[in-house]
Amino acid sequence: MRQDDGSASAPDVAASESPVLAAMLGSLAEGRARLAFVRTETTGESGVARIAARIVNRGRLPTHTARGVETRARRPLDVRAELPQGASLAAGAPSHRIERLAGGAESDEMRWVVAGPSGAVVRIVCTGPDTDEVVHEARIP
Repeated sequence: MRQDDGSASAPDVAASESPVLAAMLGSLAEGRARLAFVRTETTGESGVARIAARIVNRGRLPTHTARGVETRARRPLDVRAELPQGASLAAGAPSHRIERLAGGAESDEMRWVVAGPSGAVVRIVCTGPDTDEVVHEARIP
């Protein structure tokens, strides 16, 4: 709706329509991409951890949409290993890029081998443009 001064105003919504609109918005929010680490495994010997993990999208919507790619630079999911002080990456890439995960889809397995002090914690962090940050922590044996 336009006001006399040319500015836009909020449309009038009948009280009976409000619950329907609220339910629709709630359903969209529930369906958004929700990431989680799955099938994680940490093995190894004293001072060396072998870490394997996958990411799953537990939502119904993909991690980003085609429209989002058209309007801004493509922003994939970024999965990175954050090493504790005194640790080093012996094998595996420090970060992985996942282009897109459809609702219910699972990523390929990612692997790291980390050498470091026993008991130190390696954080595997996944971030994306339309998702919350998720973290998996693995302790070096």
